[in-house]
Amino acid sequence: MIGFHEGTRRFAECAAGGTLVGVEVGFVEDAWSFGEAFIGSMRLICSSKKVSVEYLGDQDDSFVFGRLNLKTIRKAECEGAGGVAGFKWRAAAIKNPDGAEMRQAGLVVLCNRAGNAPVEVVLEHAPAASHTYPKSFTCKQITQYAGLESPKLTKMLMWFNRKSFAALEPLECA
Repeated sequence: MIGFHEGTRRFAECAAGGTLVGVEVGFVEDAWSFGEAFIGSMRLICSSKKVSVEYLGDQDDSFVFGRLNLKTIRKAECEGAGGVAGFKWRAAAIKNPDGAEMRQAGLVVLCNRAGNAPVEVVLEHAPAASHTYPKSFTCKQITQYAGLESPKLTKMLMWFNRKSFAALEPLECA
């Protein structure tokens, strides 16, 4: 899982048989508890251009989970039909532990390609320094998808509130 359980929880999947082909994240830059900007919103980019969100039905994939109207936006979209194979991420540095919760400062999108060697697309607020991404999820880590040529993420749980995106919990690959 990317992040932590906080706020509203909604099942989400790419509608009309689509698969996840990318994400767009917005960064919160003015949080006094953190030593760096962190991911405050996430948009799922689907091959079908539609995302189905629990209780809301099918939406255009411009639907944003978390805080709206953030100034700095970064986008990773996988080329071709390979889709998203998984993610790596790192937690934001905490400056003031009083009131700080875990947030993500960097996200790596793993895009499928031939030969099962995913391409890594890094999403950071500032140009990437020498960060490491200690946490990861890939469809290949799940036994039932390990034998597939290029499994891609199709269903997930999204955790968010009006102030921030909190988590993406992968549920199903295809």
